[in-house]
Amino acid sequence: MAIDGPHACRFAVTEKAAHGHAVQFAAADFASPPQPRDVSLHACCFPTMQGNQGNSMLTPGFAIKNETIWPLQISLSQVGPLYFDVIQPGQSFVRDTGAVWFTLKAAIFLDEKDRITNWDAVKPVLFVVGAAILALSTAGAAGFASGPAAAAMLAADVVSAGLVDLASGSVLPAVTAAATLAGAGFSRTAVMVVDGHVIDRRRELTPAAQAALENVFSIGNISLTSGGCYAGPPWPFRRELTPLRITGGPTFRRVPGKDQVELVAGRLQIDSPPPPAAYGVFSLQTGTALVAGDGNYRFVLASNRDLVAIKTGNTGSGGTEIHILSADSGYRQFSVQTATALGPVDRNWEFGIAPNRDVFAIHKNNTGSGTTEVHVLSAAHGYKTFALQSRTALAPTDGSWAFAIAHNRDVVAIKKSATGTGMTEVHILAASANYQVFAIQAGTALHMTDDRWTFDIARNGDIFAFMKNGAGSGTCELHILAAQANYRQFAIQTKTALHEIDDTWSLRVSGDRDVFAIRKAGGTSNSTEVHVMKG
Repeated sequence: MAIDGPHACRFAVTEKAAHGHAVQFAAADFASPPQPRDVSLHACCFPTMQGNQGNSMLTPGFAIKNETIWPLQISLSQVGPLYFDVIQPGQSFVRDTGAVWFTLKAAIFLDEKDRITNWDAVKPVLFVVGAAILALSTAGAAGFASGPAAAAMLAADVVSAGLVDLASGSVLPAVTAAATLAGAGFSRTAVMVVDGHVIDRRRELTPAAQAALENVFSIGNISLTSGGCYAGPPWPFRRELTPLRITGGPTFRRVPGKDQVELVAGRLQIDSPPPPAAYGVFSLQTGTALVAGDGNYRFVLASNRDLVAIKTGNTGSGGTEIHILSADSGYRQFSVQTATALGPVDRNWEFGIAPNRDVFAIHKNNTGSGTTEVHVLSAAHGYKTFALQSRTALAPTDGSWAFAIAHNRDVVAIKKSATGTGMTEVHILAASANYQVFAIQAGTALHMTDDRWTFDIARNGDIFAFMKNGAGSGTCELHILAAQANYRQFAIQTKTALHEIDDTWSLRVSGDRDVFAIRKAGGTSNSTEVHVMKG
């Protein structure tokens, strides 16, 4: 029963010898399993679900890596299998599935049994063993000399003189790896053992050896089922592949002090790598429909993650304009482009947005009232009218102040420097009092800050303080002041996935605490870019 043919493939694994040095071998030219029998049905029935491996669809899914030494058949099922394939060692099963629940199944695939349609069909188990030993015993000199290791190829007696087909008792053709075995420190008489039973060409498989092999390759060891696997977050806001790893299964080890390699039982396992640190990875990086390089734009983020670009000058309408990039389109289309009731403005104005998409324009100085003023453009009226225009309890402000709009429409004024407390301060104007009184005036846990810092507010009132450059980490750093502690404590202080930035970037926080870094100029896409860091 020779195992050869057009599906020849290669795989390699690493084993560590008893003396502590890595022993490297590579398996080669064994019969790879065929494609699943109903793969054509799968392809024609689910083309959009399984075909997209890029970022053109903003759907979540799975990236399942095979970290065993065996080919695995992997499936994602609901009522029946929707996605499945045979995945070689070191490769990944990647599917965009949408934010739904699946049952994940995996099984070692060496006996050409379709685990998808007949999950319990594991016989004849000795076919698996025969194929496995042959696969791990047929490398040429190049395989032994380089690449990841496969410590299973140490049964020199099997390798150099032929292999007993454990299913039929016949002898398989000899191979030519004996010289390299000797070079690796093993004699031509090295043998393979399982649970103390020797397996080589001179011996028929005893009942005890067969029982030991069946134990190693039991259904519990070579397959797994895991229910409740969820690919989130909800579509369509971003594509995020849930990372999973399949490890374990039967393996091989060098027997200390003996010229033997032992086949060892092990169970397949599924686990998820530890998640990256908050804000340590990008979940989206994309160009947009908005041109780059126009310094007249300010940016705020709507509650549904739409990006609201506010053009303050040099507009076709002659006034301030609103251009909304749709999250549903991946920021490739505008959902709104309109003139507003607000005329052109300068750097004495800052902007924010309420949950109902009203746009807040904060006039910091040179106002008619002699105070910092609040002008609210009504989303319900297409930004053509003001919902509110009011003086506030806050004196005129300058560049040492930053502003954000809380979820309850309070105006959060952040004084960065020249403060009475010697710290960055928070002064919150209460919406319930039409901004005529302060709800909070307090020093914070953050030292005084300068123009390298920018601020935004989360839904729960936490203040996100970003140090754009000059930080010790060499990144744009994030320092979150906890609302629950009246801003006297940090909820988190961390470096981020974003390099140091300058004023060509704007930073905003989404409702689920992701950070949007908007690159206004200098990006590779020649457009305004959106870079989202996962919170």
